[in-house]
Amino acid sequence: SVELLGEHARRARFTPLAVELPFGERRSPGGVVLPPLEIALGGGLPAVALRGRIDRVDLFVDDGGTPWARVIDYKRRPRGLADARVFHGLDLQLLTYLLAITTHGGALTGGRPVKPAAALYFPVHDPLPLFDARPVADVAAKRWRTESRMKGLVVDDRDVLLAMGAEPDGPSPLLPVEMKKDGTLSK
Repeated sequence: SVELLGEHARRARFTPLAVELPFGERRSPGGVVLPPLEIALGGGLPAVALRGRIDRVDLFVDDGGTPWARVIDYKRRPRGLADARVFHGLDLQLLTYLLAITTHGGALTGGRPVKPAAALYFPVHDPLPLFDARPVADVAAKRWRTESRMKGLVVDDRDVLLAMGAEPDGPSPLLPVEMKKDGTLSK
């Protein structure tokens, strides 16, 4: 995991903005607290105020001065973000974090609205790939990297993905994306 963190730091132009960033809490060890994320229920019901703590928020400011944020949640076990689970409301943690930072992130960027770049799970486990026979070192390393890459949702914006460390042509060793030669994303 330490090796992967170093690889992200070398490849990406996103920089850590906050770690353990609270929203909706009364106080914070670092002093920065974002307001709660309020969800209107309608039908005369009061709004629900959500609070939480985001493991990590990274920021990238593009050439036009727009800040882009990605939220990262560290997981000890491999974890993905399945569309069906999100659609049915069973897996909303990462997207709630991303909504909180895009709704209230201007407090961290001098008032500039923050655009969503990614919601990702970062594995902090050390996967040991299983092989039927003793693998060649390069094959084992490639498989380890594939199983260790972040999983989640990313924005369909080539420049932002390149700023996150994606490869301009082919699969990314760090992100759940693959760019085609024409610059578009594969499925």
